[in-house]
Amino acid sequence: MKWKDVSDNSFFPDKTISINVNKKGFYRLIIENQKNGCIDSTLITVYDNFEKPSVKIQSNTILNCKDTNIVINGSVLTLTPYQYLWKIDGKNGNLNTLTPTVNIAGNYLLKAIVTSSGCEDSTSINITSDKSYPFANAGLDTVLSCYNPTILLNGSQSSSGVDYGYQWTETTGKGIQNATKLDPIINSVGKYVLTVINKNNYCTASDTVIVGDNKVVPTIASIKADSLNCIKSEALIIAKTLVNNPDLLIDWTKVNGNVFGKDLSTLQPTVIQGGTYKLLLTNNLNGCRDSAFVKVEIDTIVQKIAIAPPSYITCDNKAIKLLTSGITDQTKYVWTTIDGKFSTTTDIPSPTVTAGGKYIVDAINQRNGCKSSASVIVLTDTLAPKPNILLPNIINCYLPTASLNASSSTPSELDFKWTTTNGNVQSGNNQSIAIVDKGGTYQLSLKNLSNGCTQNSSILVEEDKQKPIANAGSDVELNCKTNEAILDGSGSSKGVDYTYKWSSVNGKIKANGNQIIATAGSVGNYNLLVINQRNGCSETDAMTVSSSKPDHIDVITKTPKCDSEIGSIEVLGASGGKPPYFYTLKDWKAYSIQIPASENIPIGKYIVRVKDSNDCETSTSVEVKAPSKPTVTLDPKDIEIFELDSTSMTARIDSKFDIDTVYWTSKDTTFRRVDNLSIWAKPKQSSLYHVKVKDINGCIDSTSSWVYIREISEVFIPNAFSPNNDTYNDFFTVFANNRTVAKVSKLEVFNRWGEMVFSRKDFQPNDEYLGWDGSFKGKLLNPAVFVYVVEIEFINGKKKLYKGDITLMQN
Repeated sequence: MKWKDVSDNSFFPDKTISINVNKKGFYRLIIENQKNGCIDSTLITVYDNFEKPSVKIQSNTILNCKDTNIVINGSVLTLTPYQYLWKIDGKNGNLNTLTPTVNIAGNYLLKAIVTSSGCEDSTSINITSDKSYPFANAGLDTVLSCYNPTILLNGSQSSSGVDYGYQWTETTGKGIQNATKLDPIINSVGKYVLTVINKNNYCTASDTVIVGDNKVVPTIASIKADSLNCIKSEALIIAKTLVNNPDLLIDWTKVNGNVFGKDLSTLQPTVIQGGTYKLLLTNNLNGCRDSAFVKVEIDTIVQKIAIAPPSYITCDNKAIKLLTSGITDQTKYVWTTIDGKFSTTTDIPSPTVTAGGKYIVDAINQRNGCKSSASVIVLTDTLAPKPNILLPNIINCYLPTASLNASSSTPSELDFKWTTTNGNVQSGNNQSIAIVDKGGTYQLSLKNLSNGCTQNSSILVEEDKQKPIANAGSDVELNCKTNEAILDGSGSSKGVDYTYKWSSVNGKIKANGNQIIATAGSVGNYNLLVINQRNGCSETDAMTVSSSKPDHIDVITKTPKCDSEIGSIEVLGASGGKPPYFYTLKDWKAYSIQIPASENIPIGKYIVRVKDSNDCETSTSVEVKAPSKPTVTLDPKDIEIFELDSTSMTARIDSKFDIDTVYWTSKDTTFRRVDNLSIWAKPKQSSLYHVKVKDINGCIDSTSSWVYIREISEVFIPNAFSPNNDTYNDFFTVFANNRTVAKVSKLEVFNRWGEMVFSRKDFQPNDEYLGWDGSFKGKLLNPAVFVYVVEIEFINGKKKLYKGDITLMQN
């Protein structure tokens, strides 16, 4: 025996059953039987596995008062399984994630080891800590007073320099100007907090100062004053304070004038002039003051009352309201009249009156006793309208409507309303001129729009719409032996007042078209119009002149069989005209009363004729058509599939006639018919499939297609399957060469959202029932595209990963 390195075509000196190698490659063991010279060999593949991971760390490196925790972002780049561990200052750290959150300073080392090769990589990062705090001093507590309304806060004893920032706040949220300086000015009491921040590490310190208040202000709680009016010449001012303080100084002054009155050194003086007065209170103990203004109103103005111009008292408006204006205060009203009449009380602002005359009102202001007066004259208008209707025409067929004209009625501004109980108003019900289309009595109601007064009138409209009698007589029938018909209208109205007119759209008037009796020269529909010349009314009647000529022949043709040029023509019968019927065709020498049929008619076009007992004829054309063969094709045509795979084939047929039968044949006896036009084949070897079709005329066409089998060299993974329980392609699994493949380590299928819908590990290929049946959680999934991951273990121990798409179909 001997070993050979296939990559460089060299032999090893050791002639033993096993050797040691230090590089990847292909190695062949050759064994020779020296007795008979027979030789056998085997090939072994040696792989290397030196994959080294790549370890990286990204993180902040300083812990401070802001960043009390730091996330260390560690990562390991490798395509194979690995393990990792953390060390803190050389000791094992209890960190079980690649991105731990830490709050302790130290040296953090991340180490990763590839499980299969033992190759490793590591890196580290130093985390430091800076938490030094500043010093804050807000100064001594202080107070505000009337003499000292503002105070300068003093934080100068705090930490200072460019590395520090400052912020003053008041505990109740009061605003502070220049709050970021050490010495802001404030003007209100409260608890003020100074916060100092170290800008380098965000650490802070705070201190508080309290600002009190020693101001006692003499507060004026309220102040009010009476007013001066026509009945009151003095006004009392009343002021009140929150606290009764005997140390108050009271000072009354008048804006733009002097104060005249009594008790001016008290909080309740009496004044005799209107105007604005000021009260000034001073606390003699601390100098704090309060002041207030009050106005003494002079209410001597008289509000002048006015009465709006009233409308007329009319037939529509028999009562009107007298509307007053100009008064807004509470007032007493007194109404009087000599020649008028009130329908309401006379002590209200706007009374209602029902008669013309003069009306007077006095308005007395109940606040100041002042009085205002006004008067108004109410007029009347009750004049009724006068109707005037012109005599209308008689309604007849010449004049189907009549005009009712009342436009000359007086006065000019009128409302018109026409009504009737036995006639009909066509238009203008509310106009001066109405149009009517029926005789009867019509009533007119007139209303004077200026005062609402009304007056009624009526007029009679006569009607003459008596229609004549029109009788066109009975229907008449023409045949091939006669060519005219008498149109007899003698049953119609007769006399000198009547005229007659015969007409036809599809016929022909041969003579006397304007007489009561006329002659027709063809079949058609004829109308007789009778007109009453006295009133223009007319009437019509219709009759029909028909023909007895045959109008239809029923014929059936039969196409020849596929191997013949002889068909047949069968006459079923005729309609129209007058039976019995006589028939003739191409080779029939004369008309025959028998219904003909011929079974030996060559391909071609023919004329079938029929004649009735009146010798009237009609004909129709027929054709015996040549047969048309069907055409069949196979889809797909001559395809290649992998062994253990399957395919479907469909026959595509182009034919003018219905298909009678479809035949499928093949040496592959395992194929299955899906329907007449489709089969499903899963041959074990390359096979030829034939299909033959025959139409109802016996015409035949056929074709065939090969399904070639391609051998699976190592691994074959289908790209589609149809889990419909037809025993063909119902499962998705892996097919492989058992001589090279040991097992399928795993088969995983995922949907488009990344959710695993199937998984199986460590099974043999080529067994469909170990694959995926298209279901998830016991339910068959809808057709879609899924992603698979397959890991194959070969007999030499090597593993290989396959990824791709699988389409779930419903066939």
